[in-house]
Amino acid sequence: MKVVRLTPQEVLEHWPVIEPALKKALRHSVGESTTFDLFQWLMNPEYAQCWVVLRDNIPVNVSVTKVTKYAQHTSLHLITTTSLNGESWDDYKLAHHTIEDYARSIGAIRVEMYGRPGWKKHLKKLIGKQGENYKESYTVMSMFLEENK
Repeated sequence: MKVVRLTPQEVLEHWPVIEPALKKALRHSVGESTTFDLFQWLMNPEYAQCWVVLRDNIPVNVSVTKVTKYAQHTSLHLITTTSLNGESWDDYKLAHHTIEDYARSIGAIRVEMYGRPGWKKHLKKLIGKQGENYKESYTVMSMFLEENK
């Protein structure tokens, strides 16, 4: 297996395969972004990145990250990761190490992820290349006011 960071041109070329997987993953979000939003972001590789795990040159996982520059530090936000063709979560672990390396190369102090509570069980098992692990910092929740929908 190998992990590839797609260029904007490659995102465009492979969008017919990538977009349905991202759409499926975004169904579990609370509507912060659409696949069109992700596509637009991915056209600027310094802002957002698309990572694909390949097994025998067949994509089995796609992830999207976004560089977040806070006032005091930079983080790499893992927006979404999803398996293709019914593949398993284990295929993502390889990608994570590559994403970690990228985060370090841009001076990010962390990879951050917001997600459903079920992610906690997966992330507890994920050990970074240098022994790091995910810890629950806080939970992100939203209340959508009916009159403002």
